[in-house]
Amino acid sequence: MKIHETPQDNIKTLGGFKKALYALDEQGRYRTCATSGWEVEEIVLLDALEDYRRKAEAARAQALESKVSPIAYFMHRRCMDPITLAQAMGLQRVRVIDPRPGAPEVEETIRECLDSGELCLIIARRPCILIARQIREWEKCAAVCSALQS
Repeated sequence: MKIHETPQDNIKTLGGFKKALYALDEQGRYRTCATSGWEVEEIVLLDALEDYRRKAEAARAQALESKVSPIAYFMHRRCMDPITLAQAMGLQRVRVIDPRPGAPEVEETIRECLDSGELCLIIARRPCILIARQIREWEKCAAVCSALQS
């Protein structure tokens, strides 16, 4: 984007303030310039905030039923994801993995975290292959317990 193309839509979320943006000058160099915002930016921001609000309310309902920790509610209420929350709590070693069957990434990540001697958090994007059997067993136990309670 060129400096003269910088959006100046005076969006409400900036509250009358301006913010810095990088844009190209006449010589093709990046420079900072002021913008009062872009309408599309505001639409996306408000949509994201509404999404966090919905997730927070759902997490609150689940926390009241003891299905999730209240941390889930506060995480969404403060517009955080699990990685941001972990880092805000002081965890410097946060790893995100995709534990696909046969992928060496899981064991490598676990080994790296253990060798570091530091507190680590490993976030799996899907059920971890190392505990898939345990998950199936827990699901069977939950189904039996549910049937007994009925």
